[in-house]
Amino acid sequence: MRAILETCRLVGGPSATRLPARFAAFPDLETERRLADMWPDFDTAEFAHVVLSELSWVGPLTVGPHELPPLHRLTGVRDLTVDGVADSYAVVRRLRNLRSLRLVDPEPDLSGLELPPTLLVLSLDGSVRHDRFPAPTAPGVQELWFDDCACPDCDLGAWRTAGLWPAEARRAVWLLSVRAAPATLDPRLLAERFPGLSVLAVRSDMVFGVGEVADSLKRLRECFPVLTEFRLYSHGDDGLDQQLQEAGFLRWTHTTEAAPGTRTTRVFTRTGAG
Repeated sequence: MRAILETCRLVGGPSATRLPARFAAFPDLETERRLADMWPDFDTAEFAHVVLSELSWVGPLTVGPHELPPLHRLTGVRDLTVDGVADSYAVVRRLRNLRSLRLVDPEPDLSGLELPPTLLVLSLDGSVRHDRFPAPTAPGVQELWFDDCACPDCDLGAWRTAGLWPAEARRAVWLLSVRAAPATLDPRLLAERFPGLSVLAVRSDMVFGVGEVADSLKRLRECFPVLTEFRLYSHGDDGLDQQLQEAGFLRWTHTTEAAPGTRTTRVFTRTGAG
């Protein structure tokens, strides 16, 4: 298959799309990936219509801005990443099976973006204007992943902007992931804005001491009756695990995962009542 598809890529043109279309009729994850990789080498509208529209899309799809206009042909897409600044995101609302949407370095106005009612996961990696941040058309979004998403005009963070959504939409959110120092988060405000939140994840490049972690855990426990898990992502081995073990947080258990050159992940799980 690899050699055949590579030949089609080199030949190019309308005639070279017929054979990939046959592979699309019997797809697997590897076939989806290879056909998606070929897309930029062909006329985007034609390839989307003839080839990619036949796929069921069991795997994720990453596209650039120039591939957005014909994306409405790919109605089966469930997991979509748009990487780069686009003139309009209006096509997203036409993806009736979309479950997960990630926008990387998007156009700050998010022009034309409407969240489809099927969406469960929204991820933003880049600055967006708070007054252009779309609310769900139905209370279906359950996970919010925000990374460096402050408004370029007022520095209002994306999670605070999402906190202005209608109450029904906010209650549906059970996971919130943000880039911030734990001390800068207001647990009372988080609990007020997202009353159904059970998992809070915080990513930071800072090195944390046991005192700061203990204070965060204490405030979260006091303000968040439904919060069951606190995830802390930080760089480096700062000796925190030994301090945590010695401190013995009786109402939180924690596990640590680390790999060379990557963030250390600490997961704190709530135990007991109160």
